[in-house]
Formats: sequence, C-alpha cells, structure tokens
Amino acid sequence: MTVKISGKDFKQWYCDDTGWQKDAYHEDETIKINGRPRSFELDELQTVSDSAEISLRGGRIYTDCYAGKSVSMEGALRQWLKQKSHEEAFERILVEIPKGTREGFSDHVEAIGGRVLA
Repeated sequence: MTVKISGKDFKQWYCDDTGWQKDAYHEDETIKINGRPRSFELDELQTVSDSAEISLRGGRIYTDCYAGKSVSMEGALRQWLKQKSHEEAFERILVEIPKGTREGFSDHVEAIGGRVLA
C-alpha cells in the first residue's frame, strides 16, 4: 500500500542516521515525486523540494549486505512517521518536585493526558 509524504519529511527520514544503518541500501521500490517516477539519480531524493509530494510503494531496505537481512521500506517509513507524530504531540520536561508529592503529581499529569516516564 502506497505511503504519501512531503518532500521535507521524506528527506528527514531518508537522511536519518538512526533509521538507516550505515551501508544500508534499498531496492524494488517505486518512488514518485509529484506523480512522476523519480529519476534514478541519488541526488534527486536528497534534494527534492520540501513541498513536493512523495509516494513510496514497496521496496526493501537491506541492512546487512552479507547476510541478506532486510525490512519493508514502506513499513520502515510508516514506523518513522508514527514515531515522529508521537514526538511532535508530546513535550518532554525534567522537573523536581518535593518528596512525598509524586502520587499527586503523577495524577495531575495523567489527568491532562500525559505520562510520568520515570
């Protein structure tokens, strides 16, 4: 199933060192930029305009060229988008509270839709 994304988000994902292992490569994908098949020049994917509409269908990301390990390219992009949307929806802060008030603080944070992580 095709994933559609902005050029800006695509470049962030494509250049994200945490999402792409060193020496990872991809094959068998269909990428369209504003509805037209992409050129197979590597630079086009890294220099596409931020406002472009990118559609990705299929593909495998190979993370270990010797063992042939791979993951779905679409799946990896969907997972990255899910993580990104979570990060944008929440703000993380570090706070100090008086001893003995943790339960009340935690209740308040949960009441506004947050979570106490530690």
